[in-house]
Amino acid sequence: MPVEIATRAAIALPAAPRRVTLTALQIPTYPIPPPSGAENLGRISWDLPEMIKYVAGAEVSAYVEMINPSDEQRLYCISYYFLSPDGIVAEEGIIDLVADTQAFQAFYLPAQGVEPAFTTVQFSASECDYIFGLRMLLLELTDSEARVIQETSRVQVMLASEETYKKHYGPTIEDFLPMPPDMGPPLPRLLGIFWPWYKK
Repeated sequence: MPVEIATRAAIALPAAPRRVTLTALQIPTYPIPPPSGAENLGRISWDLPEMIKYVAGAEVSAYVEMINPSDEQRLYCISYYFLSPDGIVAEEGIIDLVADTQAFQAFYLPAQGVEPAFTTVQFSASECDYIFGLRMLLLELTDSEARVIQETSRVQVMLASEETYKKHYGPTIEDFLPMPPDMGPPLPRLLGIFWPWYKK
């Protein structure tokens, strides 16, 4: 039966970058492709594209699914991270999950799962062009303590400013609409021509 879990992640910028280490020998935040032909030990997915047009401070919500396609029950946790536009880790940590009022970080998923566990994640940043991502981490339980073995999969989204979004995807239909009369002459908005008296 699917388990519904809820969490929230946010970052206020600018802030002094800090790194949270889960354990010694924790794998780096940057992607490391799995060995060719390696077994899929866990998969995370969500309903966000690789890039969204973002307004600083706005809250984004994502529906997240997690599944264990391997042949045995396994223990996992989900970590989150924010990357700055120049690739520096601005924030990272472990997601706190809630099910039936119980808070936890590590959870088991059954082998060869058909019904995924799912959650809704909310996050925000006070500046644009940051990347927010989630990593599904495989854990090993030793003496009642969970140790990270490896990352199994990840998802991430760029919180793009309007300028960055247009550079990537090009002008939108709205950009070709005429400027509103109180803002400028009836020319396409993408030209950015305003009346001299208009205050942005």
